[in-house]
Amino acid sequence: MVIYFGLSLAISKKSYNSHFDLTPIPIYRKIIWRAKIDWFNPNNWLPLRRLPCANDRIVLPESYVLFLNHHLETTELVLPENGELIFGPNGAIKLVTENEPEDLENPCKDGTIGSTLEFHPEGPNSWFSPDHWQLMCQIPNEGDFISPMIPDTWPISNFATFMSSNSWKQSSIPIIPHSERIPCTGDWVHFPTNNGSFKVTIEQSNQVAQLSFLSVGSARFMQSSQFDDLLKSFRGRMLFDVRDFNHLQLAPYGTVGVCGNDAPKRLKIICGLIQNKCAHLDSLPCSDPITPAGYCCPICASSLIMRSKILGPNNLMKVTLLRHMQKVHKENQIQLVRIYAHYLYDGALQVVADTLPDQGKPINDKYIRTLLSNLNQDR
Repeated sequence: MVIYFGLSLAISKKSYNSHFDLTPIPIYRKIIWRAKIDWFNPNNWLPLRRLPCANDRIVLPESYVLFLNHHLETTELVLPENGELIFGPNGAIKLVTENEPEDLENPCKDGTIGSTLEFHPEGPNSWFSPDHWQLMCQIPNEGDFISPMIPDTWPISNFATFMSSNSWKQSSIPIIPHSERIPCTGDWVHFPTNNGSFKVTIEQSNQVAQLSFLSVGSARFMQSSQFDDLLKSFRGRMLFDVRDFNHLQLAPYGTVGVCGNDAPKRLKIICGLIQNKCAHLDSLPCSDPITPAGYCCPICASSLIMRSKILGPNNLMKVTLLRHMQKVHKENQIQLVRIYAHYLYDGALQVVADTLPDQGKPINDKYIRTLLSNLNQDR
């Protein structure tokens, strides 16, 4: 263990080789709920698990808000006593008879007998599960960040990644900590309302990060009081199942730079939902995988943590780290495909480095070791 402002190092013995063009880029996050209740998922239609056709009788569920944005053809539609059906601009219902002309948009296939199909969504879907979110990242105009100087105003990106703009692809997602695959402090959270609906279970709202914005369809909420009014409404209670007193907070353009979801209590909730999905250790391509801060599962990677005596995010520490990362990359020509650097909840900085699984030539952990050596020389 080597110390630099409380610096600690964890290195996997498995070595890798690949290419990486280091460019620190601020990333602006928008995170989208993807565990939607989809009209067009056959598994939601019971008991036959097929999409309804014009000759079917449709029964909608209790205690759901459903968004209809297509033409629905049915012989009978049974509405719930406690629920809501909202029509989008393309939404319409057509009740048909057995002798309906052949101009239906959704006729039953030959031989299909009209049946009763109940729309029965799967659930519950927890806010804290990384499986229920899709992370979208906006990279600012690259021309704005050409200067070799590192402005003090940069976050270490907004829950920063360090990668070239052309390497921000889906293949880069796995290195992102589980703690940052759900809404972080300062995120814009969006719930689509195209066809179907959603229902979110929030087990402990006091563990939800403070958001910048939250939108449901085209409705945007920028103040905590606005969103609280939604949660108290008939519609809001069916969309958001808050199990305790509502503590959700919205603060546009508020605190950024620290996600906060790696705090012990919050991370325990997150990992409790997905740890049974972790890859078996024997299936990993290294002999000694590590579980960096914010991760729920072991991975083949190297990590380094910097801590300062100053509480909270430390800009000097951030700039120092960025400077040495650029120096190591330039002088040693060490090429890595994926690097993720971010603040932890306590203000420490963590760098996690790994490579894409399909890279054939391995390299050793020279990058992290060289970075550590340079940081120690700069003490």
